[in-house]
Amino acid sequence: MKKRALGLSVEIKKSELIRAGLQALASMTDASFKKALASIPTIKTGRPAKD
Repeated sequence: MKKRALGLSVEIKKSELIRAGLQALASMTDASFKKALASIPTIKTGRPAKD
């Protein structure tokens, strides 16, 4: 996302990008919000096992 912003000549910090994303999520309708949440893959928590 930072590269995309730079491609648009907008320099942005990671924290600003996260805040912009949260603001965009907050402005969505419930249906759009639910769809966005469903599109995010689940990540297994914890550290990978050492071989």
